Order: sequence, then structure tokens, then C-alpha cells
Amino acid sequence: MIVDKFDKFYSTHNLDLRILHQFCESSHYSTSHGANKKGYLGLCPLYFSLIYSIKAKKCVCLGSGDGFVPKIMALAQYNLIQNKLLSDYDISLVDANIKGFGERYYDDKIENYPQIKVINQKTDDSINLFEQISYLHIDADHTENQVYKDLCNYGSKMIDKNWIITCHDSHYPANAVENFGEGVCRSARKWVSENNCEMINLAVGFGTIIIVPKIFGSNSQNFINFEFID
Repeated sequence: MIVDKFDKFYSTHNLDLRILHQFCESSHYSTSHGANKKGYLGLCPLYFSLIYSIKAKKCVCLGSGDGFVPKIMALAQYNLIQNKLLSDYDISLVDANIKGFGERYYDDKIENYPQIKVINQKTDDSINLFEQISYLHIDADHTENQVYKDLCNYGSKMIDKNWIITCHDSHYPANAVENFGEGVCRSARKWVSENNCEMINLAVGFGTIIIVPKIFGSNSQNFINFEFID
């Protein structure tokens, strides 16, 4: 059980980074989130912090090769529960397990993570299952039209004001065999402009976009691109 695994490392209710190191070392896709096998965690702590900071009650992940982000969702909600800031887990992973690019490394559940509900459907077919989403991670069909469609469909289901959306694969390396980064960025920019939101594109690993509701009025800049140099 996930609680047993976490409890071995907790003497207080504070996050122990060794858990995140375990996630990165065991994941097939942690490098796409900027992590490496030498101890660098990339965007892993960021995902945790985003979920924890807004006390996300309902976390939804669209697509995941091996459950990397959903596991971080479980860790963040575990900490919130331990600190009596959340009453229970609410994590859903929508993944149709499409062969090829969308093929995954788990079956109908993620081993040792019963808190993660796996929904074996395409994102278009699952939208009516959700309301009041606090944190949404988009990493499913990476075509430009589908990313925009997922943003429209699931973005309309976000809880009022206090929410965060992340979109993975927004900054592919120049030598990547398949490069979806520009399409992901265009989709996110379009949706952000239409919905009075703000976004940051973090060029770490294969890139992740963070989208939040705009709080400084309609005239402020709504897109920031960060380039990181090793």
C-alpha cells in the first residue's frame, strides 16, 4: 500500500525528497520531465508543490506512460491528508492504452497505488465523469487539435478560481524523432487567450506548461516562456 511505503520515510509530516528520487529512478519517462538517474529531480518537486499549494481535492491526469504524475498526485494528497488539510484521495487517470505512442506500462491499475483510479477510455469519452477539478495534467494525444479539445472539454470542468492545469511535452529537444512541442504551445496559447488565463512554458525536459486563472486584469501579459541552460 502507498501509505505503508510513505510511512517508512516520515518521522514528521514534511516531504522527504527520497520518495521523489524513487519515483524518478523507477520511471520510464522521468527524463521527459527533466529528471535524470544522477539525483536531479527535474520538474518532479514542482508537480508536488502545485498540487499541495492549492490543496487539490480532485486531481485528473489525461494520459500517462507509467503513472509518473499520478503517483506524485498521490504523494501530494497523502501529505495533505496527513496534515488534516484533505479528507481523502481523489485521483483519476484517463488512459485508453492506445498502441504505439500512447502505449503504457501498467494494466487496469497501478501497482501499489490503489488511490489512483484508472479509466480505460479516450479523453473525449470520459469528460462527463468529472466536475470541479482542482488540478489537471494533460499528457494524452499530443496532436494540436486534440490538446486544444482536451483543454476546452476539461478546462470547463475546473473548480472556480483555485485551480491549475499543466500540459506536458511543450518543448521537445531539437533532435527528437517526433516533435509535438509547437502544437502543444499553440493549443495552450489559444485556450489561454480565449479564457482570460495566464501560462508559463518551462523548457525543462520535454517541457511543461502551467496554466492558472488570470488575477491581474485583462491587460496583463498572458504568456511567459522560460528557457533553461544547463
